[in-house]
Amino acid sequence: MRVGFVRNVGLAALGLAVAALGACNDDPLSFDNDQTTDIFVNPTYMVVQAGGESKLVSRALNQGLEPTFAEIDPGTPTCVTVADDPDATELQPPGLFVVTGGFQLGSCVISLTSGGITKTVDVTVIGAGVELTCPTGIRVGDAGQITARLVGADEAGTTVEPFDQATDLVWTSDDATVVTVSEDGSYSAPDNSGAATISATWTYVDGEANVATRQGSCTINVSGSTPVTAAFADAVDGSLGTIEAGAPVSFDVVVFDEFDNLTFLPEEITGITVTSSDPGVATVTGIREELTDSEVALAVEVEPLTAGDITISGTVQTTAGDLPFSADLSIVVTPTITSITPEAGAAGDEITITGSNFGDLTDTDVLFSVAGANRFSASTGVVSVSATEIVVRTPTFGEATDFDVAVQVGPSVSDPGAWSLTTGFDEAATEPANDSEATAPTIQFPFNFTGTISPAEPVAGGAFGAYDLFRVVVDREFTFQVDLDWDNGGNDVDVYIWDASVGEPDGGFVGYPTGWMCGASGGTSGRPESTGSCTVPAGEYLIWIYDFGPDVSNYTVIGAGSF
Repeated sequence: MRVGFVRNVGLAALGLAVAALGACNDDPLSFDNDQTTDIFVNPTYMVVQAGGESKLVSRALNQGLEPTFAEIDPGTPTCVTVADDPDATELQPPGLFVVTGGFQLGSCVISLTSGGITKTVDVTVIGAGVELTCPTGIRVGDAGQITARLVGADEAGTTVEPFDQATDLVWTSDDATVVTVSEDGSYSAPDNSGAATISATWTYVDGEANVATRQGSCTINVSGSTPVTAAFADAVDGSLGTIEAGAPVSFDVVVFDEFDNLTFLPEEITGITVTSSDPGVATVTGIREELTDSEVALAVEVEPLTAGDITISGTVQTTAGDLPFSADLSIVVTPTITSITPEAGAAGDEITITGSNFGDLTDTDVLFSVAGANRFSASTGVVSVSATEIVVRTPTFGEATDFDVAVQVGPSVSDPGAWSLTTGFDEAATEPANDSEATAPTIQFPFNFTGTISPAEPVAGGAFGAYDLFRVVVDREFTFQVDLDWDNGGNDVDVYIWDASVGEPDGGFVGYPTGWMCGASGGTSGRPESTGSCTVPAGEYLIWIYDFGPDVSNYTVIGAGSF
């Protein structure tokens, strides 16, 4: 502790001695506060964009290490202007400067002088960007000149001089098969239509080093010849698809040249006409819209009124003549269900579905769904249909259940309505009438019921045989599948589809009888069995369930199909 105290006393005494010496003006060790000893400058080399700004910091120091301020000379010739930094504060005293580049490329020297000492800053002025002016649309064989200019960083984009686009730029085309460009910016479209991007690059070199690189670009679209064809941009295989009545839409029309490229010269497209094949279904309007000096839009606005199919046709009028276009459009309406009567009934009953927008029979399908299962068609049971009412026979189900019922018109499906099946199909009630073709009960697809086949006397060949028959009538080509299962593993039960027009199947089934359409015969180990997908023409058919075993068999038969 004592040593430290002595040391502090000694330093204090030394400070007093230096102060005393400084008080004597004649003392050679005193400081001259007016004498500059050095000038601090940052940076010592500046690159400034024409019209752009950069900051310069300067401090002149005297022997007392107190700052004084240098006088600044922007140099001769002058390439920049220098001003006090308006952002300087009390914490950033004078000595902060803003250097602004002029609009002449080149270099100059800024001088900072104080007390006989001078520091210099080398400054180079460069361009801020390259701007190109080129055509957006030309034809094969055209040629011309692209105009380029080197611009400054000011908001006006003032042109920087001196600048020679033939010697100061490197020109390139990203697709010389479409547009070629020469070293002075002249272009030509030699052979092909398409689009090419033209670029011009300016580089400032200081000695052997690249100080700055600037680039500008533009795109030139080349069309092959005058317009030769027009079409809907949205059409697929001649169709515009399907839209909902009451929901207006717009479809684009495009014009192509002989190379199947879009044309880009709007002055050649003078108008558009369009007609609807059925204004009662939808009205149409053609529109030509000027987007820019080099772009035009063609469209057809459709006001769909009601369900139906129409053809939209028209012409694009051009300086080369009228170009026809056409496409088909389907308009649909969403069907709605207001009531289903009666609300409950038995399998095969007729129910009346009332609502709106049901359309024509050829466009209408009635769908049933059970307990969240996928919907299945009941169109084979449709009795009559109008725009507001459908009468349909309900599915032949073997158990009482609840259905969701929906109506489909084209791709549009109504919200579901409810219908309850209180009594299913009772196959046992048809015994023994279902043992002959003449008395076979008529059912319709889809169906799902159970039945029983009793033992029978042996038939020809020593096999046992018994069968149940059910009649199905279809008024047009129909594709279906019937699946069969039974509970007696010792019996062989088969399912066939038989053409009723050839008469009743014989009990001595051997091979494939004349009336056989399709079926399954898998032996006792073939449970369950299926006819597979079976397509038949319009007519009457028998579903033939045949038991080869000596014992009673309880079976389940499920059938589904569609036109």
